[in-house]
Amino acid sequence: PVSELLDVPISEIMNQIHPEIELDNSALTLMQNILMNILKMIAIEIQGKECEISILEVALKKCFNDNVAKYALQECTNRLDKYEKCDQTSDSLEKMCGLVIPVEPMRIQFEKLCNITLDNKAAIFITTSMEYITAEILELSGNIQRDRITNIDNYDSDSDSEELKHILKNCCEERKNKLLLAPDVMIAITSDEEIVILCDRLDCFNDGNGNGRSEER
Repeated sequence: PVSELLDVPISEIMNQIHPEIELDNSALTLMQNILMNILKMIAIEIQGKECEISILEVALKKCFNDNVAKYALQECTNRLDKYEKCDQTSDSLEKMCGLVIPVEPMRIQFEKLCNITLDNKAAIFITTSMEYITAEILELSGNIQRDRITNIDNYDSDSDSEELKHILKNCCEERKNKLLLAPDVMIAITSDEEIVILCDRLDCFNDGNGNGRSEER
């Protein structure tokens, strides 16, 4: 499956943003599901249409929220500029435009979803969108875990017993060496007003009763 090919790229993106934090298998699986669901959402928006960049831009704006769409589109423009300026006869598409997520698997999956053919620019656009949202979610997740560690590490109270301080210190050290889990990613997503609205529309973020996470808060 295409989702399984995303393990290494997702981990590499995390390493670029938060090299001190590793992803647990549960977090990797959640990120895979999020990306595949978003890809499906965009594909639905362009079914029956020509897959031109202008059409993809409109679809992205419908699927992503204000600032998320704005910065994702800026990133897409930057990657396409790199592609147009490079020697297009050499290297893989992702290397030409500086992407971590491989373009070809994303192209194949998207073409299956909407039964159309993507040219290189459209494939780069789709892959860049997926990489942008991956980086945003992983940065949020890593920031929250880092802040949690800092808060515990800086905790001190004269009113607490030495035993409690020792327990808290041990918890901090254990947390420093702990992998980022799926619940950590979920917490990070729900902490961002725009990303939670996006993810709330995904099957993998639904509570099974048709109610999204943001409605529960």
